[in-house]
Amino acid sequence: MLGLSKYPLFCLAYIMFGSSFYGYDSGRNHYLFLAYESFLTYFKFNANTIGSFNSAYYAACVVGSFR
Repeated sequence: MLGLSKYPLFCLAYIMFGSSFYGYDSGRNHYLFLAYESFLTYFKFNANTIGSFNSAYYAACVVGSFR
């Protein structure tokens, strides 16, 4: 198939699943922190706290990409 052996195909599949799971997690994270008013009022999050969560999430993604 396309002249590729099993290892490059496995790597491509691994990358495709990883990117789709990253997109799913990212969407869930932002939906949870930005859309649920009851979640925000219960924990009394302000804009700085929400920004800190998102910054820490994306910083961990950057660190994980160098792994």
